[in-house]
Amino acid sequence: MVGGVENRQRVESIRGDYTFWIDPLEPPAVLKDLFSFLFILKQKINEKFYLGLRDFECHLAYYPPE
Repeated sequence: MVGGVENRQRVESIRGDYTFWIDPLEPPAVLKDLFSFLFILKQKINEKFYLGLRDFECHLAYYPPE
């Protein structure tokens, strides 16, 4: 999918996958353990490398066979 919320469209010549964006604060139940791990990982990376990472984005993508 390409474009903003108002004009989202699937243009296969640009992008042929299907993308599902996940809200890190409200992940699907099946991914809650993974997101707990990612939040801890973010905290540890911040501590180890003196970074100020606040949030992150996640998505799942499906690439259909050609």
